[in-house]
Amino acid sequence: MKEKLLNAATSGDLGELKKLLEQGADANTKDEFGWTALMWAGSMGFPEAVKLLLDAGAEPDARDQYGATALMKASRRGFADVAKHLLDTGAKVNAEDEFGWTALMRASRRGYLDVVKLLLNQGANIEDADQYGATALIMAASEGHADVVRERSDGTRAVVNQLEKGDFVGELALLDSAPRMAQAQAVTPCKLAVFFRDDFLGLLDTHGRIASKIARQLARHIGRRLRELAIAVGAHQHL
Repeated sequence: MKEKLLNAATSGDLGELKKLLEQGADANTKDEFGWTALMWAGSMGFPEAVKLLLDAGAEPDARDQYGATALMKASRRGFADVAKHLLDTGAKVNAEDEFGWTALMRASRRGYLDVVKLLLNQGANIEDADQYGATALIMAASEGHADVVRERSDGTRAVVNQLEKGDFVGELALLDSAPRMAQAQAVTPCKLAVFFRDDFLGLLDTHGRIASKIARQLARHIGRRLRELAIAVGAHQHL
């Protein structure tokens, strides 16, 4: 009965699935890799099968052998309707697998904007990072643009800059470890080249010539930002 249930979930066979559940099949049964019927139905994009399993008592936050949940698997495949069913049943939006990956990271990496918006509306944390420090923004899937936003004291957010292809974001993090004053949010799917502070400091010790070129480019970039800021406040004559 276990194999039949898993096969029915994988193929989205609602008739067979309902019959097996009525005969007493365990809605939380797992295969050898820890995948439940709910995970299979969700990852294949069968919302009605997902709903049927959830109604039969399937655990929305069950984990496979790597700690992934049904929500993570559905998000990775871009199935917003499945993700909504899971979230409506109480699936944890910020659950992490053993590598630190969340559903938001998986959807962002593949550019599924409908899923990203759904997860954010349900409280997904854009600041969560995986074991290497990469966030959902860093994992965004293809080239696009992002808004740099800053939270106001009244809780609203203001867009303070717009980033396009070839722009830098978070460059000051290479120079110091001070708290961030703004966040970058992908408006369309983005593809980013990531350079961490530890890597930069390492280059200073091992490849000084390369590091100096990066530092010069950073200086030009920061200088341009300062000039733009000064012009915006009417103080460009001082720079």
